[in-house]
Amino acid sequence: MSNIKTDKVGSKLYLEWEREGVEAEVSRVHESKSALNAHVVISYTPKRVQQTGQGHHLIKRSWNLFSQQSINSVVKALEARDTFDINWESIIEQLVVTVDSNSWEVSDSATIGNDPIIYEDRHVLYPFVRKNQINMIYGSAGIGKSYMAVTIALCVQTGIAHKGLLPEQGNVLYLDWESERDDLNERTVAVKQGFKDEYQNEYLDQAEFEYRKVRGSLDKVQDEISDVVYSNNVKLIIVDSVGGALQGNINDADAIAEFSGILRSYNTSVLALDHVAKGNNDKPIGSIYKEAFARNLWRMSGDHPVGSDEMEIAFEHTKTNHKRMNPVAFDAKFYTDSTYDITNKFTIKSKLIDDSSLLKRDIEEVLYEQILLNPGMDRNNLINTLNKYPQTEIDITLETLLRTNKIMQDSHGGYGSK
Repeated sequence: MSNIKTDKVGSKLYLEWEREGVEAEVSRVHESKSALNAHVVISYTPKRVQQTGQGHHLIKRSWNLFSQQSINSVVKALEARDTFDINWESIIEQLVVTVDSNSWEVSDSATIGNDPIIYEDRHVLYPFVRKNQINMIYGSAGIGKSYMAVTIALCVQTGIAHKGLLPEQGNVLYLDWESERDDLNERTVAVKQGFKDEYQNEYLDQAEFEYRKVRGSLDKVQDEISDVVYSNNVKLIIVDSVGGALQGNINDADAIAEFSGILRSYNTSVLALDHVAKGNNDKPIGSIYKEAFARNLWRMSGDHPVGSDEMEIAFEHTKTNHKRMNPVAFDAKFYTDSTYDITNKFTIKSKLIDDSSLLKRDIEEVLYEQILLNPGMDRNNLINTLNKYPQTEIDITLETLLRTNKIMQDSHGGYGSK
């Protein structure tokens, strides 16, 4: 009997006995006091099928893995279909033991504190997507979130670094609750055209990534997604959007916890797109648990004047378990076929933070922060420190802060907070 190869992806367990040429998929595992129920599909491996010309499928059963009667029935069914004299009793015993050991939600006990630190880049795509974590970009509607998501997807799928976006190449899966396949295909072709204008890369013409249109909540399709992630060795999953995947249950803590648990179970990197509440761009819409489940959050804003084919896009890093990163800004342009109202090219160009109108903080907020952190600063020091802002604006704002008793001024001209 050969060693068993085991992979757990999402809600499914994938087993393979290489020497025997047998594989199994186990899903819908449910454990009670005296039963371990599961849905099991057993097949020959593709290599075995290729060598022998036999069919692929053997059995599909839902059964109690702890029931000897059920085990005997499954072994008998397999022996009746098999022509290779495989020891099915041993294989099923290994399957039961493996499923049982993987049904626990808590990992094996281990010590921490002395393992060597692994020094490697922690991003699948710098700076927005950290490896093997749930990452989120959130912002209001109509600011280009899906175009940026497609840009990120194409960078990762092709391995092409683009305008400061630095990828680790790997396969991408785009889960779409917001639009239709034709819409996403149009956007992907437009982004690819922007890439092809800049890069001589033969792979770009054929570049594509996995796409799934999803109409129900994520928990209803988690098994199917597990199959896609496993069979395609997916490095990045893009969820567009969180509200769609939750089917509107954006304030339900239990639904959000289940959603995040499913995403983590795929053991790969996730980029989730989300909306904001009307009139409040500071946080993702809905329960605070949505903020809590993501390890890495970026707030996206955009300025797209009516009738213009150009817009500014900016990203601010609002949450991380590590170093908070500097804001990022781009100028984006849509090249549109006016006859059919189709965007046939989309480009972005890196923009200096100092030149970004979206990232320029309110002068009153900046002045008050400087006075709070550096009590005793006088007017001239404030003007030198905040040289991006006109002196007139600084003077007017200082008068306002004094008049409203938010700050005070000492006899030497220095300012302090009250």
